[in-house]
Amino acid sequence: MLATVAPEDRWFVGLRFRTAQGAVRSHYYVVGEAADAEDAVRTASDRAADA
Repeated sequence: MLATVAPEDRWFVGLRFRTAQGAVRSHYYVVGEAADAEDAVRTASDRAADA
């Protein structure tokens, strides 16, 4: 997991996961509505679960 501050108070969050075949993949999300890093990661995780 990676969460960094982006310009204009947005967060860039990277989430790593394994596919059914065992390969590691990363998905990245830009989160603008989060109050802090923890909230940004939670929001990105919710988006990933909905995808």
